[in-house]
Parts: sequence; C-alpha cells; structure tokens
Amino acid sequence: MPHNLPPLNALVVFETVAKHLSFTTAAGELCITQGAVSQQIRKLEDFLELPLFRRGHQSLSLTQAGVDYLPSVTEALDKIRISTASLSRKDARGVLSVNVSPSFANQWLLSRFHLFCQEYPDIDLKINATAVRTEFGKEDVDVAIRYGAGPWPGVHCTKLSHGRVYAVCSPELLEGAHGLTTIRNLKHHLLIRNSELCLWPMWLESVGMNLMEMRQGPTFNLLYMAIQAAANGQGVALGSTIQIHDHVQSGTLVVPFKVGVISPISYWFLTPEIKVQDAKVLAFKKWITAELQAQNQI
Repeated sequence: MPHNLPPLNALVVFETVAKHLSFTTAAGELCITQGAVSQQIRKLEDFLELPLFRRGHQSLSLTQAGVDYLPSVTEALDKIRISTASLSRKDARGVLSVNVSPSFANQWLLSRFHLFCQEYPDIDLKINATAVRTEFGKEDVDVAIRYGAGPWPGVHCTKLSHGRVYAVCSPELLEGAHGLTTIRNLKHHLLIRNSELCLWPMWLESVGMNLMEMRQGPTFNLLYMAIQAAANGQGVALGSTIQIHDHVQSGTLVVPFKVGVISPISYWFLTPEIKVQDAKVLAFKKWITAELQAQNQI
C-alpha cells in the first residue's frame, strides 16, 4: 500500500485556518507569515486535488470537502499530540486546574479521579465544580469539560462523547399494573425534566408519542438531580450513556426501553490554545478520553 500521506505541516496549518477562518489569525498563532499559510493550504489542496476553502472578497469559509475533512485531521493530530505527551511523561507535573459541571463531577468524575492520580502522581489535580461557563482569559484554568453543542470559538475543543440518550427509572417502576414494561405506560408516570438536557420531545417523537399526552414532572436545573430523582423512584428521566452508566451498573437505575436517540449535545474537552501542547493537559486528555470511551455504552 503506498504511503500516500499529505504533508504534516500542511495539515496543522489547515486545522488552524479552519478554526479561525482567517489566514492572518492562523499565521499569528503559528508564528509564520501569511504567505507561508497560503502556501501550505495551496500545497494541501493540490495534494488532495480539491479546494478546502471558499475565498470571498472579505470572507473565508470551508467547502463541503473541508467540512468533511476537518474532524479526521483534528482527531489524527490530537492523537499525535497525546502520544507525544505520553513519551514525555516526565514533563507532566505540577498543578492542573480543571473546571467541570456539578453534574459531571457528581455522576462521573468523583468516582474516578483517583485513577488519574495513580497514573500521574506528579500532577496535582485541582477540580472546580461550577455551573458557570469558563472564561479562560479571565480565570486560571487549564481545562474545562463542557456539556453542550460545541465547538466554541476562541478555544481548542475536542468532542469526548458520541452517546445516545435513554429513558431510565428505578427498578420498582417496572412493577404493578402500570409497570414500565411497555412504552404506552409512560403516560402513567412523571417525566422528570432538566434544563441541561431537554430532549424529551425528541425521544418521545422517536417512539410515536408527544409531550402533551404525558404527566410532566418537575424541572431540575442540574442534570444529576433529575437522574437521582429517577433513581429514587420519583419518575422517569433521560440521560446519556455516560450519565447513567454507574447507576445502571449498580442497579439503582434500569433502562426499560432499548430506545436511544442520538443526542445533539456532547461532552467536550476545552483548553486555551496556548496550553494545547502542555504535558499536563495532554495527559488528562488522554486519560479522560480513554475512560469515557470505555463507558460510552450501557
């Protein structure tokens, strides 16, 4: 098989230009001239025999080929960055400040952070659970785990999850005359909602039902509260595979219907551009990516 690979430098330049949609900004970030950026993009387009950008008078946008190519390029470059960091683990030391949502901390991180500490004993992990969006330019934060429909401008974003969303309830709700052994019995139970993940209309539509015929329960502002309410037998909640994994494994929640809808919302790994190559950041990214992928199914 021929080694028909594009130049690595051209891929790095393409990723950077695609992120900013600006040759000038990309040149500044990469510390090269704008002419060098143009040359690398032209080299990559010649190699692929496809245009990757649409060049307007005062605008720049990705072609469909560029849109399709970018995720694979970013994923490949991230793997190289992470592998490089693992070979230089001696540099992974010091304080690593991580912002996470209270729900992610409660449902996932609190039961696993010790595994990271065991693997990277020289990294002093500082975890801050906050519902407020991280502003890297104003806070001393290295990493944020954000739940949303990214990516977001001005920060390096990597999607961590591609899971589905399932309805979950306590095992007790499977029993009785209106037990959740059939989807139609949902109308006899409270639907627990939350403002972090408002996907009940989408899930119900996938099974031929609608929200108006349901008993609508309370809305919680934090996702883990909705999940815990369901575990306590208060009704039925929605959660992604990552959010419900531990509850399902322990038996406090069950998935009564094997109906999962692909969520438009994912977990993302965010870090300032200036810290993308930081050994501590790359170590945490490698660890959390592997852990989440292992638990992305129920």
